[in-house]
Amino acid sequence: MMNISVVMTTYNGARKLLGQLISLRDQTRKPDEVLIFDDCSDDQTVEIIQNFIYENHLYEWTLIQNERNKGKRKNYADALNTARGALLFLCEQDGEWNLDRIEKMAAVMEEREEIMVLASSYDVRFENKTGQLRHRKPKPYGDEKLMQVKPDGKTFEPLFPGFTYVLRKEMVPLFRKVWEPSDAYDRVIWQSALLMNGLYVLNEKNLVQVRYKTVPDTEHADLSRAEVISYRRKLAERMRQRLEVTENAQWLNGYIDTAKLREEALLNRDLKQLYGLSKSALYMPSGYAWMEDMLDALRGGLKKSVS
Repeated sequence: MMNISVVMTTYNGARKLLGQLISLRDQTRKPDEVLIFDDCSDDQTVEIIQNFIYENHLYEWTLIQNERNKGKRKNYADALNTARGALLFLCEQDGEWNLDRIEKMAAVMEEREEIMVLASSYDVRFENKTGQLRHRKPKPYGDEKLMQVKPDGKTFEPLFPGFTYVLRKEMVPLFRKVWEPSDAYDRVIWQSALLMNGLYVLNEKNLVQVRYKTVPDTEHADLSRAEVISYRRKLAERMRQRLEVTENAQWLNGYIDTAKLREEALLNRDLKQLYGLSKSALYMPSGYAWMEDMLDALRGGLKKSVS
Protein backbone atom coordinates (compact mmCIF):
# COMPACT_ATOMS: atom_id res chain seq x y z
CA MET A 1 0.00 0.00 0.00
CA MET A 2 1.19 3.48 -0.84
CA ASN A 3 2.04 6.04 1.84
CA ILE A 4 -0.53 8.80 2.12
CA SER A 5 -0.16 12.46 3.07
CA VAL A 6 -3.00 14.85 3.74
CA VAL A 7 -2.00 18.44 3.05
CA MET A 8 -4.31 20.98 4.67
CA THR A 9 -4.18 24.78 4.82
CA THR A 10 -5.93 26.96 7.37
CA TYR A 11 -6.56 30.64 7.95
CA ASN A 12 -9.01 32.02 10.51
CA GLY A 13 -11.08 28.86 10.33
CA ALA A 14 -12.15 28.52 13.95
CA ARG A 15 -15.81 28.70 13.01
CA LYS A 16 -15.74 25.84 10.52
CA LEU A 17 -12.68 23.72 11.31
CA LEU A 18 -13.73 21.07 13.79
CA GLY A 19 -15.93 19.03 11.45
CA GLN A 20 -13.08 18.65 8.98
CA LEU A 21 -10.62 17.58 11.69
CA ILE A 22 -13.03 14.94 12.99
CA SER A 23 -13.64 13.55 9.50
CA LEU A 24 -9.89 13.25 8.94
CA ARG A 25 -9.33 11.55 12.28
CA ASP A 26 -12.05 8.97 11.67
CA GLN A 27 -11.03 7.84 8.16
CA THR A 28 -11.31 4.09 7.56
CA ARG A 29 -7.84 4.19 6.01
CA LYS A 30 -5.56 6.34 8.12
CA PRO A 31 -3.11 8.68 6.41
CA ASP A 32 0.58 8.25 7.21
CA GLU A 33 0.86 11.96 7.88
CA VAL A 34 -1.42 14.97 8.15
CA LEU A 35 0.32 18.29 7.57
CA ILE A 36 -1.62 21.42 8.51
CA PHE A 37 -0.16 24.74 7.37
CA ASP A 38 -1.66 27.71 9.20
CA ASP A 39 -1.20 31.07 7.49
CA CYS A 40 -0.95 33.35 10.57
CA SER A 41 -4.52 33.00 11.82
CA ASP A 42 -5.51 35.58 14.42
CA ASP A 43 -8.54 33.72 15.77
CA GLN A 44 -8.65 30.41 17.69
CA THR A 45 -7.67 28.23 14.71
CA VAL A 46 -4.21 27.27 15.98
CA GLU A 47 -5.45 26.56 19.50
CA ILE A 48 -8.25 24.32 18.17
CA ILE A 49 -5.81 22.32 16.04
CA GLN A 50 -3.23 21.98 18.80
CA ASN A 51 -5.83 20.80 21.32
CA PHE A 52 -7.35 18.37 18.82
CA ILE A 53 -3.96 16.80 18.06
CA TYR A 54 -3.05 16.54 21.73
CA GLU A 55 -6.40 15.23 22.99
CA ASN A 56 -6.64 12.57 20.26
CA HIS A 57 -2.96 11.47 20.47
CA LEU A 58 -2.48 12.11 16.76
CA TYR A 59 1.26 11.63 16.59
CA GLU A 60 1.31 11.49 12.78
CA TRP A 61 -0.28 14.97 12.58
CA THR A 62 1.89 18.10 12.37
CA LEU A 63 0.88 21.75 12.61
CA ILE A 64 3.17 24.18 10.80
CA GLN A 65 2.68 27.88 11.59
CA ASN A 66 3.91 30.25 8.92
CA GLU A 67 6.12 33.04 10.19
CA ARG A 68 4.38 35.48 7.86
CA ASN A 69 1.14 35.44 5.94
CA LYS A 70 1.76 33.91 2.51
CA GLY A 71 -1.74 33.90 1.09
CA LYS A 72 -3.65 30.79 0.06
CA ARG A 73 -1.85 30.24 -3.25
CA LYS A 74 1.72 30.30 -1.93
CA ASN A 75 0.73 28.50 1.27
CA TYR A 76 -0.50 25.54 -0.79
CA ALA A 77 2.43 25.67 -3.20
CA ASP A 78 4.95 25.51 -0.35
CA ALA A 79 2.93 22.86 1.49
CA LEU A 80 3.06 20.47 -1.47
CA ASN A 81 6.86 20.43 -1.31
CA THR A 82 6.82 19.29 2.31
CA ALA A 83 4.61 16.20 2.01
CA ARG A 84 6.45 12.86 1.93
CA GLY A 85 3.65 10.52 0.88
CA ALA A 86 3.39 8.84 -2.50
CA LEU A 87 -0.22 10.05 -2.65
CA LEU A 88 -1.13 13.59 -1.61
CA PHE A 89 -4.70 14.40 -0.61
CA LEU A 90 -5.44 18.13 -0.69
CA CYS A 91 -7.70 19.45 2.03
CA GLU A 92 -9.23 22.76 3.06
CA GLN A 93 -10.66 23.81 6.39
CA ASP A 94 -14.25 24.40 5.29
CA GLY A 95 -15.50 20.90 4.62
CA GLU A 96 -16.13 17.38 5.85
CA TRP A 97 -14.93 14.13 4.25
CA ASN A 98 -16.87 10.91 4.01
CA LEU A 99 -15.12 8.47 6.32
CA ASP A 100 -14.11 6.17 3.45
CA ARG A 101 -12.83 8.93 1.15
CA ILE A 102 -9.13 8.10 1.54
CA GLU A 103 -9.75 4.35 1.35
CA LYS A 104 -11.72 4.53 -1.90
CA MET A 105 -9.65 7.11 -3.73
CA ALA A 106 -6.32 5.57 -2.72
CA ALA A 107 -7.56 2.20 -4.00
CA VAL A 108 -8.26 3.73 -7.42
CA MET A 109 -4.83 5.36 -7.54
CA GLU A 110 -3.09 2.13 -6.54
CA GLU A 111 -4.96 0.13 -9.17
CA ARG A 112 -4.59 2.64 -12.02
CA GLU A 113 -0.98 3.76 -12.35
CA GLU A 114 -1.77 6.03 -15.30
CA ILE A 115 -3.79 8.39 -13.09
CA MET A 116 -1.68 11.36 -12.00
CA VAL A 117 -4.51 13.44 -10.50
CA LEU A 118 -7.89 12.14 -9.39
CA ALA A 119 -10.70 14.55 -8.55
CA SER A 120 -13.95 13.50 -6.90
CA SER A 121 -17.52 14.71 -6.96
CA TYR A 122 -18.72 16.67 -3.93
CA ASP A 123 -21.66 18.44 -2.35
CA VAL A 124 -21.85 22.08 -1.26
CA ARG A 125 -23.69 23.11 1.88
CA PHE A 126 -24.42 26.75 2.55
CA GLU A 127 -24.72 27.72 6.20
CA ASN A 128 -25.04 30.80 8.34
CA LYS A 129 -24.80 31.36 12.08
CA THR A 130 -28.20 29.77 12.65
CA GLY A 131 -27.47 26.59 10.69
CA GLN A 132 -27.99 25.06 7.31
CA LEU A 133 -29.44 27.15 4.50
CA ARG A 134 -29.43 24.94 1.43
CA HIS A 135 -27.48 22.40 -0.62
CA ARG A 136 -26.04 22.57 -4.12
CA LYS A 137 -24.94 19.45 -5.95
CA PRO A 138 -22.36 20.06 -8.70
CA LYS A 139 -22.83 17.99 -11.85
CA PRO A 140 -20.70 14.87 -12.46
CA TYR A 141 -18.28 14.63 -15.37
CA GLY A 142 -19.37 12.02 -17.91
CA ASP A 143 -21.58 8.97 -17.50
CA GLU A 144 -19.24 6.44 -15.91
CA LYS A 145 -18.01 6.18 -12.35
CA LEU A 146 -14.37 6.75 -13.35
CA MET A 147 -13.74 9.07 -16.29
CA GLN A 148 -10.59 10.29 -17.96
CA VAL A 149 -10.76 14.01 -18.72
CA LYS A 150 -9.77 14.87 -22.28
CA PRO A 151 -8.65 18.39 -23.26
CA ASP A 152 -11.08 20.77 -24.91
CA GLY A 153 -12.11 24.35 -24.26
CA LYS A 154 -14.54 23.37 -21.51
CA THR A 155 -12.31 20.94 -19.61
CA PHE A 156 -9.23 23.19 -19.74
CA GLU A 157 -11.03 25.32 -17.16
CA PRO A 158 -10.93 23.32 -13.89
CA LEU A 159 -14.25 21.51 -13.47
CA PHE A 160 -13.51 20.51 -9.87
CA PRO A 161 -11.74 22.52 -7.16
CA GLY A 162 -8.43 21.54 -5.59
CA PHE A 163 -9.88 20.27 -2.31
CA THR A 164 -11.30 17.31 -4.27
CA TYR A 165 -7.88 16.19 -5.58
CA VAL A 166 -5.50 13.38 -4.75
CA LEU A 167 -2.26 13.45 -6.73
CA ARG A 168 0.87 11.43 -7.07
CA LYS A 169 4.03 12.84 -5.57
CA GLU A 170 5.49 12.90 -9.10
CA MET A 171 3.08 15.73 -9.95
CA VAL A 172 4.77 18.11 -7.52
CA PRO A 173 7.92 18.82 -9.61
CA LEU A 174 5.71 19.36 -12.67
CA PHE A 175 3.59 21.78 -10.65
CA ARG A 176 6.69 23.64 -9.47
CA LYS A 177 7.94 24.01 -13.05
CA VAL A 178 4.80 25.87 -14.04
CA TRP A 179 3.41 27.58 -10.94
CA GLU A 180 3.93 31.29 -10.30
CA PRO A 181 2.48 33.39 -7.45
CA SER A 182 -0.34 34.73 -9.65
CA ASP A 183 -1.63 31.19 -10.30
CA ALA A 184 -4.33 29.33 -8.40
CA TYR A 185 -2.71 26.07 -7.32
CA ASP A 186 -5.60 23.90 -8.48
CA ARG A 187 -5.67 25.48 -11.95
CA VAL A 188 -2.02 24.55 -12.50
CA ILE A 189 -2.46 21.01 -11.15
CA TRP A 190 -5.64 20.40 -13.17
CA GLN A 191 -4.29 21.72 -16.47
CA SER A 192 -0.88 20.07 -16.14
CA ALA A 193 -2.39 16.65 -15.47
CA LEU A 194 -4.89 17.16 -18.29
CA LEU A 195 -2.19 17.96 -20.84
CA MET A 196 -0.15 14.96 -19.66
CA ASN A 197 -3.19 12.63 -20.12
CA GLY A 198 -3.24 11.81 -16.40
CA LEU A 199 -6.39 13.57 -15.20
CA TYR A 200 -9.39 11.53 -14.05
CA VAL A 201 -12.64 12.17 -12.18
CA LEU A 202 -14.31 9.78 -9.76
CA ASN A 203 -18.03 10.48 -10.03
CA GLU A 204 -18.71 9.59 -6.43
CA LYS A 205 -19.53 12.27 -3.89
CA ASN A 206 -17.31 11.70 -0.91
CA LEU A 207 -16.98 15.10 0.73
CA VAL A 208 -18.98 18.22 1.50
CA GLN A 209 -17.73 21.77 1.17
CA VAL A 210 -19.30 24.13 3.69
CA ARG A 211 -19.71 27.73 2.57
CA TYR A 212 -20.76 30.67 4.69
CA LYS A 213 -21.64 32.90 1.77
CA THR A 214 -23.58 32.00 -1.36
CA VAL A 215 -21.09 33.51 -3.83
CA PRO A 216 -17.58 31.96 -3.78
CA ASP A 217 -14.44 33.99 -4.33
CA THR A 218 -13.77 34.46 -8.04
CA GLU A 219 -10.27 34.09 -9.43
CA HIS A 220 -9.01 37.36 -10.95
CA ALA A 221 -12.40 39.04 -10.40
CA ASP A 222 -10.80 42.49 -10.74
CA LEU A 223 -9.64 41.90 -14.32
CA SER A 224 -11.45 42.69 -17.55
CA ARG A 225 -12.50 39.89 -19.87
CA ALA A 226 -9.58 40.53 -22.21
CA GLU A 227 -7.15 40.55 -19.28
CA VAL A 228 -8.43 37.21 -17.98
CA ILE A 229 -8.11 35.64 -21.42
CA SER A 230 -4.59 37.07 -21.65
CA TYR A 231 -3.64 35.58 -18.28
CA ARG A 232 -4.98 32.15 -19.23
CA ARG A 233 -3.14 32.28 -22.57
CA LYS A 234 0.15 33.15 -20.90
CA LEU A 235 -0.28 30.29 -18.43
CA ALA A 236 -0.93 27.91 -21.33
CA GLU A 237 2.21 29.21 -23.05
CA ARG A 238 4.19 28.56 -19.86
CA MET A 239 2.93 24.98 -19.85
CA ARG A 240 3.92 24.54 -23.47
CA GLN A 241 7.43 25.76 -22.65
CA ARG A 242 7.99 23.97 -19.35
CA LEU A 243 6.15 20.65 -19.69
CA GLU A 244 6.79 17.84 -22.14
CA VAL A 245 3.39 17.99 -23.81
CA THR A 246 3.40 15.62 -26.77
CA GLU A 247 0.05 14.00 -27.59
CA ASN A 248 -1.93 17.15 -26.78
CA ALA A 249 0.55 19.65 -28.23
CA GLN A 250 -1.58 20.37 -31.29
CA TRP A 251 -4.65 21.08 -29.18
CA LEU A 252 -2.63 23.32 -26.85
CA ASN A 253 -1.31 25.32 -29.81
CA GLY A 254 -4.86 25.77 -31.06
CA TYR A 255 -6.03 26.94 -27.64
CA ILE A 256 -3.23 29.52 -27.43
CA ASP A 257 -3.84 30.80 -30.96
CA THR A 258 -7.59 31.13 -30.31
CA ALA A 259 -6.98 32.96 -27.03
CA LYS A 260 -4.71 35.44 -28.83
CA LEU A 261 -7.43 36.14 -31.38
CA ARG A 262 -10.08 36.56 -28.67
CA GLU A 263 -7.86 38.93 -26.73
CA GLU A 264 -7.00 41.06 -29.76
CA ALA A 265 -10.59 41.21 -30.98
CA LEU A 266 -11.85 42.27 -27.55
CA LEU A 267 -9.24 44.99 -27.20
CA ASN A 268 -10.04 46.26 -30.71
CA ARG A 269 -13.81 45.67 -30.34
CA ASP A 270 -13.63 43.81 -33.64
CA LEU A 271 -17.07 42.20 -33.87
CA LYS A 272 -16.36 40.62 -37.26
CA GLN A 273 -13.29 38.83 -35.93
CA LEU A 274 -15.17 37.74 -32.81
CA TYR A 275 -18.04 36.37 -34.89
CA GLY A 276 -15.56 34.32 -36.90
CA LEU A 277 -14.41 32.65 -33.68
CA SER A 278 -17.83 31.01 -33.29
CA LYS A 279 -16.30 28.07 -35.21
CA SER A 280 -13.56 27.58 -32.59
CA ALA A 281 -15.71 25.75 -30.04
CA LEU A 282 -12.95 23.17 -29.45
CA TYR A 283 -10.91 25.90 -27.73
CA MET A 284 -13.71 27.85 -26.05
CA PRO A 285 -14.59 27.43 -22.35
CA SER A 286 -18.34 27.41 -23.07
CA GLY A 287 -20.70 27.09 -26.01
CA TYR A 288 -21.67 30.74 -25.73
CA ALA A 289 -18.23 32.21 -25.00
CA TRP A 290 -17.97 33.87 -28.40
CA MET A 291 -21.39 35.51 -27.93
CA GLU A 292 -20.30 36.77 -24.51
CA ASP A 293 -17.11 38.12 -26.10
CA MET A 294 -19.22 40.07 -28.57
CA LEU A 295 -21.45 41.46 -25.84
CA ASP A 296 -18.40 42.46 -23.84
CA ALA A 297 -16.94 44.27 -26.85
CA LEU A 298 -20.22 46.11 -27.36
CA ARG A 299 -20.20 47.19 -23.72
CA GLY A 300 -16.72 48.58 -24.09
CA GLY A 301 -14.89 45.97 -22.04
CA LEU A 302 -16.69 46.84 -18.82
CA LYS A 303 -17.78 43.29 -18.01
CA LYS A 304 -15.52 41.67 -15.42
CA SER A 305 -16.59 38.01 -15.41
CA VAL A 306 -15.38 35.62 -18.07
CA SER A 307 -16.21 32.18 -19.37
